[in-house]
Amino acid sequence: MDDIQRKLALIDKQLTGGVANVHKQIISTSPLLFVAVGLIAGILLQNTFDLSILLWLILLALCTIATALIFAIQRKDKLGSNAPVLLSSCALICFMCLGAIRLSSFHQPKFND
Repeated sequence: MDDIQRKLALIDKQLTGGVANVHKQIISTSPLLFVAVGLIAGILLQNTFDLSILLWLILLALCTIATALIFAIQRKDKLGSNAPVLLSSCALICFMCLGAIRLSSFHQPKFND
């Protein structure tokens, strides 16, 4: 019975952590959720606003550089527990750009069409 109470207390502790804890819990349990949401959001944004591919490529390059910097800083242990949140946000933005670029390239005819 003591083991069950310990597990229930752990569940209660996880549920009362707030919004930041929910974000970290999603990252730890299903990390590809942000990738899928990013792809869907990119496709929807490109379909709605029909933005330039150059804009998406610039944003993708900036986000890729930011992700590399986060990895470099994380190796020095200066970010602490904020690194997964930052990396998931960068992944969301990068895959949003890729989804928009994919939709743009899908709508462009090939050279032999």
